[in-house]
Amino acid sequence: EYDPDDAGIYPVPTTGIVNFKTPASHTGKSAILLYNSSGEFIERKEILNNQTDLSGYKPGIYFFKLFGQNEGFIAGGKLIKK
Repeated sequence: EYDPDDAGIYPVPTTGIVNFKTPASHTGKSAILLYNSSGEFIERKEILNNQTDLSGYKPGIYFFKLFGQNEGFIAGGKLIKK
C-alpha cells in the first residue's frame, strides 16, 4: 500500500515539461487523464520517464488524474500551464 502524499507533480506552474513523482511501490506504465478548467476531458497521455510535455497546451488551469498500470488511480490534482 502506498501513501498518496508520496505522489505529485512539479514544477507548478509549468511552461511545458511536467515531472511526476510516484510512490516507491509504483511499477509499470503510467498515464494521466487531462481535463480543462470546466472539467471536460481533453486527452489521455502516457507518462514516459516520469514526465510528459504540455508545451502544446494553451496557458490555463488543468486538472489531472494519474493512473498506474498495476495500481489504478494514484493521484489527482490541479496544474497551471503558463
